[in-house]
Formats: sequence, C-alpha cells, structure tokens
Amino acid sequence: MDKNYKEIQMLKLNEYAREYIENQDSNVDYQKISQQMKEFSGAEYVMFNIFDENGKDFTLVGFEGNKKNIEKAMDIIGYNLIGKKFKYEEGRNERFEKAIVTKVESLKELVNSALPNKVISILERIFRIDSILTVRITKEDKTIGNFTLIFTENQNETSDEMLKLFASQVGLFLDKMNHEQKSQNAIKRFQSLLKNSVSIITIVDGEGNYVDASDTAARLIGIDKEELIGKNFKEVVPEKNEEFMNTISRIRKTRKPVYKEEFYRIENKDIVYESRVFPIEEKDGEEVLFGSIANDITERKKG
Repeated sequence: MDKNYKEIQMLKLNEYAREYIENQDSNVDYQKISQQMKEFSGAEYVMFNIFDENGKDFTLVGFEGNKKNIEKAMDIIGYNLIGKKFKYEEGRNERFEKAIVTKVESLKELVNSALPNKVISILERIFRIDSILTVRITKEDKTIGNFTLIFTENQNETSDEMLKLFASQVGLFLDKMNHEQKSQNAIKRFQSLLKNSVSIITIVDGEGNYVDASDTAARLIGIDKEELIGKNFKEVVPEKNEEFMNTISRIRKTRKPVYKEEFYRIENKDIVYESRVFPIEEKDGEEVLFGSIANDITERKKG
C-alpha cells in the first residue's frame, strides 16, 4: 500500500473515530456509517448488518452505493432490503466467522439459499461484481455486526488491517450507543416506577438532600416533586431528621439495609409505615446515595 494513501486512510479513520466519540445523537445513523465505509474502503457498494443478541440473526440497516442500481435490485427481489431481518441459515454464517475480513467467492456464496439462482445472476450483472469482502464487527469475539463490500473492476486497494481498524472503531461506537440506550431505557423504566408506584419512594444523598422521589411520596409530604428535589430532609421532616441521619450513618458502617417501623401523625390520624432504607450508589468506597421505600401498614397492625 502506498505510504501517502495509508496516511490519508489513517486521517479518515481518526476523523470518523472523533465523530463517534463526540456523537450526541441517541440514534445511530447506519446509512452514514455505510457511506463512511464506502469512502474508506473504495467499495462500489456497502451493506451494513446488525446482529441480534444471539449473534446469528441479523438485520440489514444500511445500503450505500448507486441508488438507481440498489432500487432496481430491490424491485427484482421484491422487497426493501433496508430493515429486512434475515434468519440464521446453517452453513452460511459459519463461513464468515473464521476471520474479521473474509473474501467471498461469489454472490451465491454470500446469500446461499436466501435468493433464487436466477435472481442472483441478475444482481451480479446489475452490480458488476468483481470481488466481495465481508468485514466482521465484534465484541469479545462475538459478532455484533458486519459489512459486505462489493468491488467492481479490481477496486480493492484497502488492506485487511485498515478494514479491521475501521470495524473496530465502529464496534466501539455501537457498544457505546448500546450502553447509552440501555441506560436511557433503565431511566425511563425507573421514572415510570416512581410515577406510578403506590409506595413512598425517596432517594437522598449522604447529606440528606432529596435526589428523586415517587409521586406518592411528594403528595404525602405535600410538596410538588420538582420543588422537593434539592430540599434537605431536615427541612421537610425536621422531627425525624436525627433518626434518619443516624440510619444513614449506620448503613455507611454496615453497608446493609435497615428495616424499621415508623409512626407519623397525618391529618389527625396515627399512621404506621414499614420502611426499608438501603445504599444505592457508592463513590471512592463510600456510599453517596440512599434509597427508602415505605408502605402504610396501619390496617395490618390493627389486625
């Protein structure tokens, strides 16, 4: 490979990597990544697949190249390939699991029995296929995605090592986005729980400042949730502050939850709550967030 060409490729790779690191969008632009791989590899067409958790079934999420030829191919196949899910087929996937970059001898070898031979022949003429490469995207040796690169007229100038580097950067980006998506989903589920739970749920920091609370807790306390967040426990329930902070101190020492029954006088009624206070998060070896879940057991105590 020409030295200048390799330097240009590395500059492109660094540019892509910076984009992936600085990405603030919650959605992955698969088509843009396909376009980047096309530019990076010099391929005429690039197909981008994302694999399911099982590492076998996959969905074609991006297809970059001559738009007219891609549309013509889809008309012949009879459906839109982008977004199409392909089930695992014995004998097809194993061929491409042995290395990161694999040379494919023909379109027939790539699709196996997914398409009729007649359709394959037509597609080979449309795309003027000279050679095909598959490039795996992995995490801990498990396939999480791959690229199919179609070259025409001996276009392939990019080394396998450079393609591996590109796939590695995309893999890191996909893993990052997957973690962020899972975190966002967890936050949404947690907020839904706080909104709909009949339990009194609160989260405070080590100083007793409210970090979050269930809608039920806010209603019981008599303060809007938005106003409650940031207030200190001693401002809201001053008569219970010393007991509560002693509980926090105890949890910090033992690192174990504390169960207790608490008595409150609310609207001239004596209410008994069964509560559990527990550590949620620690920093530098010390608990910094604490949760509390309480339920009214007054009727049960009467029985």
